[in-house]
Amino acid sequence: MPTKLHSSDTMVATSSILHLLGSIGEAEPFTLTEVQGGFNNRAFRVDTGEMRYLFKEYFRDGQDSRDRLGAEYGFCKFASTLGIGGVAMPYACDTDEGIGLYEFIEGVDCRPEDVTLQRVLEAANFYKRLNEHRDCPAAKELGKASEACFSIEEHLRCVSQRVARLAAIPKDNPLDKMAVSFAQESLAIRVREVEEVYGRTGLPGPVGTDEYSLSPSDFGFHNMLVDHGGSLRFVDFEYAGWDDPAKMVADFFCQPRIPVPVGWMDAFMEEAIGGQPWADGAMQRIQLLYPLYRVKWCCIIMNEFLPEGNRRRAFSTTQATLEERKLAKLEAAETYLTNTPEL
Repeated sequence: MPTKLHSSDTMVATSSILHLLGSIGEAEPFTLTEVQGGFNNRAFRVDTGEMRYLFKEYFRDGQDSRDRLGAEYGFCKFASTLGIGGVAMPYACDTDEGIGLYEFIEGVDCRPEDVTLQRVLEAANFYKRLNEHRDCPAAKELGKASEACFSIEEHLRCVSQRVARLAAIPKDNPLDKMAVSFAQESLAIRVREVEEVYGRTGLPGPVGTDEYSLSPSDFGFHNMLVDHGGSLRFVDFEYAGWDDPAKMVADFFCQPRIPVPVGWMDAFMEEAIGGQPWADGAMQRIQLLYPLYRVKWCCIIMNEFLPEGNRRRAFSTTQATLEERKLAKLEAAETYLTNTPEL
């Protein structure tokens, strides 16, 4: 008989999993093993005897309009259909239930010691291969990436809104008061500094439509595995879609979980977008956006202080109390901002 790891109020019904398996010709029995590591969704390995799949239950909330399942499933289907490789094959999904069934990638999480220049260029090549198909009809069916930005004003507005949400949380306890002070006195100041630089120069200008690129979004070694053949495999595309390539680069070098040395940024850019007529303009945007996106990642680190972010974490994990998570994240954000390297 099928095995469930969670009670009915914390896990989708077994019938839903059977429905996905049945849609691809699989029959019971099956077993589930929880896959740790996700911050927004629940993931399980599904063993049916001869086959192994990844089952994902996506976080859904009335205050969050993002279609996480649609973005990830569509992106994986696009990459798999065109033979780009590196992603999990999508097998089935149920949009009503918010669940998807994918290839289970046999591999191990990337570690800090896996971050070498060769690996960085391998990741850049994946982005390059994605965008070699940007003009095909299947690419046009993909939506915009989450928080897609196509001008400096949009980048500034997006990050400013994140800072404002943190600065506006109720100051119900000392930790919340500290978080508000950090947002108002540190993060907001960094945003204003970027605004002032942009205001003085007016450069760079808007992103041309010819620069719109397909982005994995949240692209970094924290969302990569090393498979049994030694190659990188790329996971977690729930924010993927069309975006400014400069934003992808900023996120790649700003994500804090498995940092990438900024000294390799030029090599990464050359592999990912080198030869494009707009590459110099993208690099110009990177120079301005890099400190701004350090602020953005501080806000992401501190998501526990926001009601919606806290609900996502509670959905995906039972580890640590809310107050413990808040304290750890505030300290991490302060350290991250203080240790911002220069380009």
